[in-house]
This record gives sequence, C-alpha cells and structure tokens, in this order.
Amino acid sequence: MASSSAGKTKMEATSKAAIDRQEVRVSTTPIRAAIARDQRKDDFEVLVTVEAPKVVAPEKRAPIDLVAVLDVSGSMNKEEFVRGKHMSSRLDLLKIAMKYIIKLVRDADRLAIVSFNHAVVSEYGLTRNSADSRKKLENLVDKLKASGNTDFRPALKKAVEILDGRGKEEKKKRVGFILLLSDGVDQFQYSRINWEKVAKSTDVDHSEVGAMLRKYAVHTFGFSASHDPVPLRQISALSYGLYSFVCKNLDNITEAFARCLGGLRTVVAAEIRVDLKPKSSDKQQQQQPVLIKSIDSGGYESQVIGGGTSGKILIPVLYVDEVKKFIVHLKVPKVSATTVNNQQEILTADGDANSVDGKTVRIKEHKLAIRRPPEVVDQADLRPAPQVVEQVVVFKLLDMVPKTFQQRREDDHKGVKNTKVAVQLLQRNMDEIRRSDAWTDLDVGTRRRIDEQVKEIADHVEKGEGPAYVNSWVSSQEMQRANTMGSPNKVVAGRVRDAGDEDNSGGGEKATGGEDR
Repeated sequence: MASSSAGKTKMEATSKAAIDRQEVRVSTTPIRAAIARDQRKDDFEVLVTVEAPKVVAPEKRAPIDLVAVLDVSGSMNKEEFVRGKHMSSRLDLLKIAMKYIIKLVRDADRLAIVSFNHAVVSEYGLTRNSADSRKKLENLVDKLKASGNTDFRPALKKAVEILDGRGKEEKKKRVGFILLLSDGVDQFQYSRINWEKVAKSTDVDHSEVGAMLRKYAVHTFGFSASHDPVPLRQISALSYGLYSFVCKNLDNITEAFARCLGGLRTVVAAEIRVDLKPKSSDKQQQQQPVLIKSIDSGGYESQVIGGGTSGKILIPVLYVDEVKKFIVHLKVPKVSATTVNNQQEILTADGDANSVDGKTVRIKEHKLAIRRPPEVVDQADLRPAPQVVEQVVVFKLLDMVPKTFQQRREDDHKGVKNTKVAVQLLQRNMDEIRRSDAWTDLDVGTRRRIDEQVKEIADHVEKGEGPAYVNSWVSSQEMQRANTMGSPNKVVAGRVRDAGDEDNSGGGEKATGGEDR
C-alpha cells in the first residue's frame, strides 16, 4: 500500500497539473479498483472524463462566426408585462436583447442576422465587429417589423448557407454557431417537417433538414409561454446545441442571450475525438478479450466499433475549463494467474482535437489498469467510486425522464391530458431507479440533490409548464452545459456536481484510476 506522503505528493502533482492545464485531457476512473481473477464482469462501468484547457488567454480563444435567426412573425406583436408595470411588445424586447448581443460580440468575431416569419424576411451577412458595423446592425434591428406565420426551415437554411459560404481557412479557424429565437409554433403547412422525426426519417425533406442541422450547433431560445418547445429542443439536439426558454421576466432576455454568448466566446478546442481501446494482457484473454459493451454519452455522438474492440466519443466544441463525463460499459473476463503484479490494463483513451489556430493536436494517452488478485478482501476495493456511481445515475435519469414524457405526449394525442397522471408516472419510474444498485451506492447528499431535481420537474408539470421545463432540463443534462429555464435568473447547471469536485472544472477529483503516457 502506498504511503500517505506518497499519496500527498501525487495529489499535489495532480492539483498543479490541473492549474497549469493548457491542453485537452482525458482520464478514466473504474467503478471499482479490483476484480478477483476468477470473476468476470459483464457490465463494468468506467468513467471517462474529458477536460478542456483550464486557463487560456482571450487572444488564444477561437474567434466565432455567429448567425442570429430572429422570429418576426405576427405573434411577436403581442404585448407582455414588463416588471409588472407596463406593457411592451415581444418584438421590442427582442430588439433590446439583440442590440445587447451586438455590443457583446468581440472585435475578432463576426455576426450575421436573419429575420423570418413563414419565409426569410431580411438578412445581413457576416460582418466583423466594429463601431460602424455595430451601428448598421442596430439600424437593421430597429427596422424589424412583425407579421406573417412561422416556418423555421427557410431561416435555418439561410443561416447554414451563410456559414457554408465562408472560405476553407475561415471554416478551419473560426467556429460557426447559430442562435434561433422564436415565440411561436413552427407550422407544418409551411415547413412540411415533423421535427420529432427528423433524426430517424429517411424521406428527402427530413433527411435534408437533418444533414443541414448537423453542420453547426444551433442554440435555440423559446420566447414567451406560447412557444412550442418540442421543435426547438429537437433542432438543438440534432445540432449539438442547447435549448433554453424564457417565459418570465421577458425584459431580462438579455441575460439569457449573454449567458449563451459567454460560453461561445470561450471556445478553446473543436472537433474533439476520444478514442477508446480495450486491452488484453495475457494469452487466455486473446480468446476472451475485454470488450466495450456500450457508451453512455448523453447528447454527444458515440460509437462502439468492431463488436466492442474499440469505441469513440465525439465532442464538437469545448469551452474553457469545461468538463465532460461519460460512462463506458465494459465486459471484463476472468484472467489466469499470470498477470504481472496482479495488474491488468483494461482500457486506453486518447484522441485528437483542433486547437484555436486550426491545427490538429493529439490528446495524451491515458491507460487504465485494475488489480486482479486471487481474492478481493480490502474493503476499499469493494466500495464503488462515488463519482462513477453518480454519473451512472445521471444517465439513468436522462434515459428515464424523456421516455416518461414521450409516453405522456402519446396520451395527450389521445385526449388524455392529466398532469397528475404525468407526475405519478414520473415518480413511479423514479422509484425504479431508487431500487437500483447504483442508487443504493450513492451518498445521502447526492440522493437528496437528485430527488430535488425530480421534485422540481414534477412541480413544473403540475403548474402546466412541464413540456418546456422538461425539454430544457434534458438539454442541459445531455450537453452538460448550463442553460436558462423559464426565467433568466433560473439557471440549471450542466450536470449534477460531483462530491469530489472542488470547482466547476472538475479538476478537484481525487482519483483518476490510471496514468497519462
């Protein structure tokens, strides 16, 4: 067993490395540190943590090209109470927010604006920020008028065309994003798109829209209580963006926009690919290798390749100091008694990422080894790692909550609209999670925090705010990023904070379960 002084030295080194971190890093943590040689595990969970550079000078952050897509359909003329004192149209509130965004965009960034109703109404192409261009953009915003119906498709197509029209080097060095704000309902009679079917439908229209959305992250904002959250959520999910909504304190919509833009302005890496490779360490395992069973990656794309012989996780962009957490489920076979020092290397993780100057940088390899003694007797080896268990439960929630409310939507279509039934279904499905081994292994504080989140979802459902709240909660948890839920002052963190985290970067985790090479 390592001495306490050695452990302290290692922790100090880990802490210093986190402070000085200037590159994308990947690390792994096993659910348990040891498996007896004569035991096999058909579902051995490993936490894979991807960390963005911790501190990066502003001039070393990627410049962005941002297209703001603004709904100017007739419903934007509707008036809302502002601070409970006077009325203001939604369009006027949007104009104030958009002017605020124009001021926030950095000189190195570029901004374009597309306004739409059932067609594209106006467009202003990508323009580098300057005093002159800011004035032109503000004048364009002032001239916006609301009329007509709502169709997202042509406006999104125009936004993508603007970003596609950049040169090769521009695309390589500048990250493209789209912001879509709407207060209404996308009307099928115009778009001919069922947004819930875009991801799976193979017909020409839906396939075209799906391919278009996967090019650039679209961050969507539902504005007012009358918007339809489902298409906005689907658009953001397909494009690896975030869905937020604001139905209270609409005059503070600037805060919600600023929160989103604040993240976009800190991009430090793009097109991150994490490669996972199970390892086999003796002749017996050549016939019975370690294999990847599945990968829990939330809203990010992941693949299991070659029957489990490898896998990968794809992350479009990382903001400064961000941490992303995933669960890899391994099949670990029995081993012979020939393992060196009772150690078995079971997984390696590495990959590559694009830096802000467009160059591809390798992610340093990280190797995970566990002990394979004849018998596991140490109580510490029998206890599951808390940060792994917590992430396992988070992914169980992410599987359960959308399925629960998909069932409710199907009942709604049949005319069965009863919020109490929806809450009962949520609680019944949550009880199943509470009966799982992972829930039993959670500490009391984490259980309480998760229970509070589920209760808050139930409360919003009972108030009639369920669809928007549920969709935004799922969006935040899947993408592991903060978003706005209902009021600009209501922010939900991107993930349940780990007990081992000392700050938002996740750099305070005490065990990595492996080493970098």
